[in-house]
Amino acid sequence: AEPLQQQLRNSQKGNHHLNWSRGCTDAFEILKKRLTNAPMMNTPNFEQPFILELDACEYGVGAVLTQEYEEKKYVIAYASRTLSTAERNYGATERGALAIVWATKHFRPYLEGNKIYVRSDCKALEWMRTAKDVTG
Repeated sequence: AEPLQQQLRNSQKGNHHLNWSRGCTDAFEILKKRLTNAPMMNTPNFEQPFILELDACEYGVGAVLTQEYEEKKYVIAYASRTLSTAERNYGATERGALAIVWATKHFRPYLEGNKIYVRSDCKALEWMRTAKDVTG
């Protein structure tokens, strides 16, 4: 993954021009294969709860459907999409909520009728979950 890490280091130093090489392509293909095959990915176990791990940024939302049992974490599926022009105007809280709604719809065949946990780094959504009165 070193060629990809070098691209990130360059962009963090202010150089936003990618210098994509054959090494970058090879590293990307290796990572893609490892992230989408066993032991990283697994078939769903409908006896275990599902975990939706979510993230949202200014231009997109992403979700990873996982399960944790037998002291291991299993990836069931990945999903992401870009935000529409209108959605890009949403604040962080709205984007976080959008990620939950979108991912729940996207993974509905897995989630319906099963126990679900949601993991998100959106602090505003955490506040809404624990607030006694969210209406103000």
